[in-house]
Amino acid sequence: MKVFKIILTLLSVAATVAFLRFENYLTGTSLVVAFLLYFLSSAIHLLVHESGHFIGGVVSEYKLLCLQLGPMNIVVGTNNKPSILWKGSLSGQCVMLPKHIENVRFKAYNMGGILANAILMIFSFALLLMDSFWTSLLFVELICVGIQKIIVNAVPHKTNSVPNDGYIVKLLKKDKAIQKDYATYLRLYGKLFLDEDISPQDYKYERAISEDEDEMLYYNEIQDILNSLTPANN
Repeated sequence: MKVFKIILTLLSVAATVAFLRFENYLTGTSLVVAFLLYFLSSAIHLLVHESGHFIGGVVSEYKLLCLQLGPMNIVVGTNNKPSILWKGSLSGQCVMLPKHIENVRFKAYNMGGILANAILMIFSFALLLMDSFWTSLLFVELICVGIQKIIVNAVPHKTNSVPNDGYIVKLLKKDKAIQKDYATYLRLYGKLFLDEDISPQDYKYERAISEDEDEMLYYNEIQDILNSLTPANN
């Protein structure tokens, strides 16, 4: 996937150069501005992607735990009051807890980010041919980044054993037992995130063992967390 990401980035560069050439604006200044707009577009798509997860989670009746938008972290603690923390990070994440363990709703939450990127990309395409050249250049970069974000998040794959959105949805579609593992894992992760006391017995349940490592992914994550708990938590 790393090679594929490089290829997508190179295609974005080619598309930008082609646009500048088409507009007869292929200069050093325009290339520098395009470079800056590319990073601005990446930040915009990050915000939109995580917001899409959040909206999908709300629709699915999930409870917000943490919404990270670059250095800004919106955290909802045990008192249900949101607080804003600032960290030296440019990444993003949306951690939410499902309302139910059984028959958990997962499609809107996991695919919400991809859908939000797609909507922004379509919006940018619709406004591409504006009178302002620099505005049009911004929309070109939003389209290029949008295509990358959608492909990288929608095509099922793992990065350092961490599944992307498309992989999670594909996996959870397989079996309700995996969905239960997933919902239980999110709740356990929420406890860890909030630094709350954990009772391992609350997370032990009967589970048919599968030889497919993917199908046991979240169940094994739960067991790893429980096994790592200090005696004080047991």
